[in-house]
Amino acid sequence: MEPHDETKALISASTLKGTDVFDTEGNHVGSLQDVMIDKRTGVLASAVITFGGVLGIGGEDRPVPWNALRYDARQGGFVIGIPIPTAEETPAPAVSVAF
Repeated sequence: MEPHDETKALISASTLKGTDVFDTEGNHVGSLQDVMIDKRTGVLASAVITFGGVLGIGGEDRPVPWNALRYDARQGGFVIGIPIPTAEETPAPAVSVAF
């Protein structure tokens, strides 16, 4: 599949996968794996970031509010502006079954 045309301000969701994530000190803390979009509003709600691990192995995926990230062109990745969430701080996704 070929990437979609992008502009200076827009990027395709498929291109985001694997983008580096840095803390505010410039340290690499993980990589963006996916984005979550609210089905009803179409608003980009959160990013799924893999924190830790070595060479993509052993990291933990955590959701982060999209507005906690900003793109830094100098670093070629996103900067997370909140403390890195831990498993204890991140609620499990709600599971509901409707028939």
